[in-house]
Amino acid sequence: EEVQEKLRRQLQGLGLLGEGNPCRWAGIWCYNNCTLRSIRSSDATGGLSSVKEMTDLGVLELAGSQITGNVSELAKLKGLCKLDLSHTEVMGDLAELSKLT
Repeated sequence: EEVQEKLRRQLQGLGLLGEGNPCRWAGIWCYNNCTLRSIRSSDATGGLSSVKEMTDLGVLELAGSQITGNVSELAKLKGLCKLDLSHTEVMGDLAELSKLT
């Protein structure tokens, strides 16, 4: 349950809310007891810095949301393979993500 609470706080930092287990929230996909793998939402309103510790995240699709921040916040997401931040207020140079595999 501690893992769920941490994930809930991280998702709330993106302005995402829900009831119960955050792995069952709309647009959220987890595996292995609440290890976050995917976030897909156009309802995000928080800062991208809320994502930087989600190291197992593979898919981040926040297109059309009101998310803000700098793409450099994503540099530690080594498992990130799909990213869509189109039509958001996120700024920065995508070259900062060149080390992601």
